[in-house]
Amino acid sequence: MLGLKRILLIDSFIAGKRLPLMVDGHATVNGRNGSGKSSLLKLLRIFYGEEPRQVENRAGGKDSFVDWYLPRDTSLIIFEYERIDGLCCLTLYRHPTAGLAKPAYRFSKGGFSAERFSVVFVDGEYKFLRGKELRAHWQELTCLFSKQIEIVTDYRAVIQNDAALLRRS
Repeated sequence: MLGLKRILLIDSFIAGKRLPLMVDGHATVNGRNGSGKSSLLKLLRIFYGEEPRQVENRAGGKDSFVDWYLPRDTSLIIFEYERIDGLCCLTLYRHPTAGLAKPAYRFSKGGFSAERFSVVFVDGEYKFLRGKELRAHWQELTCLFSKQIEIVTDYRAVIQNDAALLRRS
């Protein structure tokens, strides 16, 4: 079935953890107050092109989207989805320019695998790559991927296949 399959958070709002969420069927998200249920569900809106500032809860001095979901340069949000021509991934990461708190988007052909997003240490442990390291790693693996998209309107044009926005971009 075509569409979004899963969301993976790597070193995101739960530091040091890889958190997969299957979304291609029925899913139950449960946990205690403050455990991140709403934070996970808000990511669905981001995948379909919502402005990151629209999903922020800035009440009480809470962090911006980037500071909450992508707090470190090792933080990644990976949306795995299926198209007619196979699995693809959208990767969100903190923009590599120092001090710039905005997301960067990059599409890649193929589904998620640890090898595509990490390198292996001598002891067999995976070390996930920083967003700015993905391009060089994917070139080495000869993966197909897009240029870095820096504006949510340009991302929305692609993910929603909006011809008018695509012409503008």
